[in-house]
Amino acid sequence: DDLGSEYYIWRTSGGNIEGKILRAAGTQIVGVTTLVTGNVADQSIDIYERLGDLYIVYNNTSTGIQVVRSSDGGRTYS
Repeated sequence: DDLGSEYYIWRTSGGNIEGKILRAAGTQIVGVTTLVTGNVADQSIDIYERLGDLYIVYNNTSTGIQVVRSSDGGRTYS
């Protein structure tokens, strides 16, 4: 984002996507949080920013490619 925040996401062994947000200096803004619950395939996941919104793109094991969006700086996704 414009303030230099760093967004980290990863897939857990349980098939979830978790993430955290750090300031550019490395201090934590938001701790580890589950962003997507279940059915995340063991494949590539990506996060993108566009016009201030964040988008996570992933492959759901049941429904295929999915995109979830955050309009509150990465704190919640839907």
